[in-house]
Amino acid sequence: MKDQTKKEQLKKDMEVKLAHWDSTDGDMEQRWEDLKETVYSTASQVLGKQGGKHQDWFAKHDMSLQKLVEERDKARQASFQCNTTSKRKTYRKAQSNLQRYTREMKSR
Repeated sequence: MKDQTKKEQLKKDMEVKLAHWDSTDGDMEQRWEDLKETVYSTASQVLGKQGGKHQDWFAKHDMSLQKLVEERDKARQASFQCNTTSKRKTYRKAQSNLQRYTREMKSR
């Protein structure tokens, strides 16, 4: 951990929480579960939740993209329900169109 202040805060909070943790109460499974919950909740409280690392490169409300995804999904469902050559061909075509469109979007 690079941030020394967070590291020290986590260490201090963990010592306090574990000092109050009763390791003799309950069966072994329950003690492990309590320990896991104590460590996780303390770390989450001090460190917070990790955010997303990658930014989306496509517009969430792009209607053309939504239409292509829906077409691909319908073709996929149809190929699962009735696995014929024409249904597989339709699915591959829809997948190809979607892939082509997303690659064009990404290169913009």
